[in-house]
Amino acid sequence: MTRTVKRAAKILVVEDEQIVAMDMELQLTAFGYQVTGIATTGPEALRLAETTSPDLVVMDVQLNGALDGISTAEALQRRSAMPVVFVSAFGSSETQRRAHNASPLGYLTKPFRPEELRALVAAALEQKAHG
Repeated sequence: MTRTVKRAAKILVVEDEQIVAMDMELQLTAFGYQVTGIATTGPEALRLAETTSPDLVVMDVQLNGALDGISTAEALQRRSAMPVVFVSAFGSSETQRRAHNASPLGYLTKPFRPEELRALVAAALEQKAHG
């Protein structure tokens, strides 16, 4: 009898607040995912995504620098149709409109509970697998 070992989904975290990024990394690891890296800027996220080929990107909408999270997500999707979920403390209608137009697999408002992050990531990975 052979057993198939399922590979842990690889997730890239893009978050410019170091404490929040480390907390997300700990939570995702505890849920059984492999965090391929943490990026704090859009350009860094694009480089890490290219070199680590994550299954999913958890992206903060607000990033420092010229490329915010939404623009970075759009660039990732143009390059390789990489699936993204957004997290954000900013819920303005303009931000939500731009985020929606970037076609994320989900959106989570900060602050969030660990089980909300787990549910968002699981649903996004499921959608990616069947979409």
